Amino acid sequence: MVKFSMYMEEKDVEVLDEARQRVIDTIGVKISRNAFIRSLLFSVMKENTEVSQIRPTNPLQTAD
Repeated sequence: MVKFSMYMEEKDVEVLDEARQRVIDTIGVKISRNAFIRSLLFSVMKENTEVSQIRPTNPLQTAD
């Protein structure tokens, strides 16, 4: 797997590392740089998708 940071400028990597450290400090769980970048990418992609109006049938998705 290619590391995302290989294609980024050093200043961009520093900004992401600062944000990643803030998340780690907040939730108390260590997150790798690639996992953090991947989660950011997926969150951006989710914002651009339409949410289905059909209620999920999986019991794990419907549990309160």
